[in-house]
Amino acid sequence: EYIGEASGALYGHIRGAVNIPVDAMYDWKSNKWRSTAAIEETFEEAGLSRNRPVIVYCSTSLRSSMIWWVLKRMNYDARVYFGGWPEWVVRAPDDLKVLGRNGVA
Repeated sequence: EYIGEASGALYGHIRGAVNIPVDAMYDWKSNKWRSTAAIEETFEEAGLSRNRPVIVYCSTSLRSSMIWWVLKRMNYDARVYFGGWPEWVVRAPDDLKVLGRNGVA
């Protein structure tokens, strides 16, 4: 979805966004959250900081709410953009959108 290859209806991302998949925090096979150290490393590698707000989004707010929950538990100033990519692709100026590889949203 983020790079325009998933099966979702809308492809792309907000310019400047960093993709952190839920799988980096949650192990679906064992139904367990990954260790705090592993999650913290993922956030650090993505360039997140506790000194500025982190806004999460996805297409449905399901995955973004999971990431929001982890961020809040780890004392980040996290917020969910509930309109997500579907709203952004309709309302934002074109220069703030990165469309899928096929050039369409």
